[in-house]
Formats: sequence, C-alpha cells, structure tokens
Amino acid sequence: MSSDDEQVPQNIPILLAEHFQNLISDDVEQITTQLFALDAEDDVDSQEGSSSRQKEHEPEPSSYNEGAPTEFANYLQRSDHDDYKFLRIIDAMASINQKVNLIGVITEIGLSKQSRGTDCCCTIKIVDESNASSGISVNFFAENFEKLPCVESAGDIIQLVRVVMKSHQSGVNVLFDKKFSSFALYEGRENSNFLPYQASYKFQARDRDKKFIADLRKWTASHQSRTASSDFLSLKDIKQGQQSNLICKVLHICKVKDGEWMLFVWDGTDAPPVNIHTKLDDEFDNPLPLQLEATPLSRNILCKFPTVGTVLRITNDKCNEKLGLHLLKAGKWVQFKNINFEVRSGLWCGILLSKSKFSFLPDDDDYASQCQRTHDERMESKWDRKPSTCFPWPAKITDTDNQNVPFVALMDILTYPEVIAKFRCVVRVVSILPGHPRDFQAPCGTYRLRLTLEDPTARIHAYVYGEDGVKFFGGYPSVDTMIKMCNLLLGVEETDDANLTEKQRNPPWVECCLCSYNIDKNDVWGSIRYRIFGTTLIGSDWFSDSLETVVRRPSIHNINWFPVLYVWAEVLNKYVENNSSFKRCQGPMNHLVQEGNVSLMGCTTSSEV
Repeated sequence: MSSDDEQVPQNIPILLAEHFQNLISDDVEQITTQLFALDAEDDVDSQEGSSSRQKEHEPEPSSYNEGAPTEFANYLQRSDHDDYKFLRIIDAMASINQKVNLIGVITEIGLSKQSRGTDCCCTIKIVDESNASSGISVNFFAENFEKLPCVESAGDIIQLVRVVMKSHQSGVNVLFDKKFSSFALYEGRENSNFLPYQASYKFQARDRDKKFIADLRKWTASHQSRTASSDFLSLKDIKQGQQSNLICKVLHICKVKDGEWMLFVWDGTDAPPVNIHTKLDDEFDNPLPLQLEATPLSRNILCKFPTVGTVLRITNDKCNEKLGLHLLKAGKWVQFKNINFEVRSGLWCGILLSKSKFSFLPDDDDYASQCQRTHDERMESKWDRKPSTCFPWPAKITDTDNQNVPFVALMDILTYPEVIAKFRCVVRVVSILPGHPRDFQAPCGTYRLRLTLEDPTARIHAYVYGEDGVKFFGGYPSVDTMIKMCNLLLGVEETDDANLTEKQRNPPWVECCLCSYNIDKNDVWGSIRYRIFGTTLIGSDWFSDSLETVVRRPSIHNINWFPVLYVWAEVLNKYVENNSSFKRCQGPMNHLVQEGNVSLMGCTTSSEV
C-alpha cells in the first residue's frame, strides 16, 4: 500500500468537513462509518496476504461523489461489477479462508442453540445447481436467537454476503461472521416477490439480485425433491430407544420451565401402546401423571388439537437445555432428523439432540397432504375413532349397556362443548387407586375407586362409585375373584402370586361408558370430572382363559391374527349362547350424546376416591 493510500483514511474526516459542512446528517454519518469499516477490512486483507481477494463495498449515491477531491472520489468509485459476484457452491469450496458471496436453496435447518460462549448459533444446509446432492453447511453466530435466520420453509432461498469458507476434518463449510457477514431470506416459490422476509441489519438488496433469485427459483421448481416417506417414521411406528426421522405438524409450543420448551406434534396416526412399570401401591403418593408437563394445557388450547391421532410431546435432551425450540412455528409441518423416542411414565416423548435437524415443509407437501386426508377419513368414519391398535375390536373384557352409541376418543371428551354428557369409548386402564381390591370398598360397603384411563389421544381419571361399582364388578365378589378381574383389566399376567402391585402391566383395550359432570358451579369447566357407568367387568374364568393370547400380546404388529380371530370368534359365540342379554351393534350408530341431565356422581370425600 502506497504512502498516499495510507493517508486516505486520515483525510476522510477533514474532507467531509470541508465539502459537506451543509450536509451533516444521518446519511453522511452512515457513509463515514462505512468508509472506516471498509478501510479497516482492507488492512486485514492485506495483512493476510490476500490483496487479490474480492472486496465488498456498498454502492454510494453518485450525488455524494460530485465536488469531492479526486482521491476521495476514487476511493468511493470502485468497480461494483468486480466486487459483488455470487460464486457457485462447488467453486466456493476451493476458496478456503476467502470471503465469498453465495446464494442457494435451503434444504435443512439445525436447531438454534446457545454456543459455549455468549453467542447463539445454528446451522443450515444449502444447495445450488452446481452441488445439488450434498450441498454445504453454513454456520451462523449471532448475539441472540432473534438475529439468526428464521427459515419459513425448506426450499426457500438465502443470500449470503461476505461469508468465509472454512475447512475442517468433516469437510468444507461456510462461516457467517456477525462482524461483517450479512444474509437475506426469500420465498422459494416461483412468482413470489423479491422482497426478503428476513434480512440481517447489514444487508442491502440490489436490483441485480432479482435475476439470481428468479433463476434459482426456476431451478428449484424443476428439481424439487418430494418427501420420501420411506426415510421417515410415522408415530404409529416409533420404538423406544430408536433414533429416527419424523414428519409431523407442530400444534403447540409452550415453556415448561426456565430455558426448557416443549413441542406438541401430530401426524394423524396412533402411537403404539406401551407397558406400564409403576407400582400400584405407589399410586396414592406418586400417581401416574396425566401428562408430562407440570401444568396441564388449558381447555382452550386442547380445543385446537385434532381429536384423532396421538399428540406427541417433544422436548430437548437434558444436556441441551439451551436449544431454541421456541423459534419453531405452530401450525407448520416439519421434518425432524435424528430424534430419539422415550417412554416416560407410560407416555411417549420425543427427545431432540444437539445433532437433530429440521426443515419446514410447505402446506401442500405430498406426505403432509396424505396425513391430513387420512385424518379426515377417520373423522368421517363412525368406527375409526377407536384406537387403530385395537384392531379388529377391543377385548371383550367389559360389556356396556349402550351398544348403539359410536365410540369417541378421550380428546373428544376433553374438548366436548357441553359440561354434562355421556360417551362410549375404547381405553386402557393403566392404573387403579386404591392399589389393592380389598380397599375398593368403604367400611360401609360402598365402592369408591379411581381408574386412570388412556387412549392414543389423552389420559384421564374416571371414578367408579356406589351402584355403578356394583354393576362394574357384578355385585360383591370375593377378594380373590376381584384380583383376577383386576389382573385381566390391567393386563397383569396370571401367576400364583396374588400380589399385582409389583408386576409389569400391558393393559388390553376395553370399552366403557363415561359421563362428565362438574362439582363446582363457580368453576364449571375447571371442576369437570368423569365417571364410569353402564359398564360391567366380565370376570368368568373360562372367558379370561380364552382371551389370554389377546391380553398378553407382546406387540400388535407381531401377532398372527388368524388363530387369534378364530379363538375370538369361538369365544364370542359361546358367550352369546350363554348370555341372552348380549347385544350386538346393528345398523347405523346414533349420535354419541344422549339428551338429559346427569346427576352429580362425584365422590364426596376430600380425596374424591
């Protein structure tokens, strides 16, 4: 650098004072700041021996050059065509440690998280026509989550200015430096406008950008990759401890505690039932929870959820509590990669890892559209409201009075617009309080117990009280008989040991009738309770022996259904022959709600049991 050139930065304030005394404004201050920044960056470049590197300068209005000294005008008038070029990804990968400009299509977005220092960071993957298969990763760093790219959908376009190419053991990637890099995000669809929906504060758009964006949109439309369902699991196929990919719709995002967020996602399918490992004796002091979050979601939020299909909770791993899950958007279809599935308290939970990635899908994505169509078909059917894993029918361990009422899901019951109503559903009894049948009756002989019911959509408490308990147990059987009944209901294998509190449980699907009511007129919705009525637990030895293969099933997917159905048909025929009161469902079903008031049936004790 010549001595004359070295004097330029020092002369700039004097020149500005001499030639722009009457034009002191925010614009001039901005120009001054930019000029000092440019000169400082040029010095860094020269020290690194990269004098041939492309220089980035913001264009200045020509009116500011008029009347300026020659050296000042030359300083401003650098060739805009030479210093503002986009490199193809394949060419940029050869420019290690160089500042380059890139434009590409976004295919993946890493979860935003807190770095080891004070910054927030995230990683996205982009492709272009030169590297459409593998693409390249871009690592972003910013002072806070809000300054990181917030991509609306996979397939959107990102413009990167003055990013640095870096080489690591894992390969070449791109570094976005918050000190001098800038970005802009554009919709990826053809015929969209050319205004970025997000841009960093240093970014300045140019008219010539429109051509690059338009060309990339055309290329994206002709090379658009469809969602490959074979690469992703649906919720009906998840397995504990398995790390896999998932396509789902984000229904809700909530903060469960400081720094920890929880997602509620759905794809219209039913997650498989799992075994219950809690002890029944612990149900009083440590009851099986109805949800994983400490505070249940409000009824207003639940009413926005679909009533068919499992709503899965997703949270971050304990060692990754600083993930920016709150930046995800409710109502969007998302594909997650590298997500773990765990069972907590008998409920499925997705775990996001530090290496988990996601991308938003357009609403008309093929896979998302198919999920929505499947849901709509289940909603229109009177039979598909029951869990898909109870195919072809729930175990006939219980009998109900209202055979002409169609089944509904527990989410239907939780979100029903009326407080007092009657329903028929298919559920699993995952817990009973008190834990032993000898305590099911009060000293006066009145039944009072609480069942924890679940289906793929929700988990609730339902009470059995008074005369409904007499009908449920078929009178007042002996304690040994009631133990066998409860073993059958809870899915406990029959052994010589009569203690059912220590055993793993795999409850079968059973049908029951529920009624809803409230116990506080001043808090109608907050005091809603549910009670079992019109349901009888069938406890005859020959019946429970015949259903042994159904109750003890290890997995719904591993059953050879032909012999099971054959045995089942024989059992039902025998039951029909010996029970004239047995009623089969015939013809179309009526609406699930029966008109009329339901008397207050809640327990009056302080524990409501």
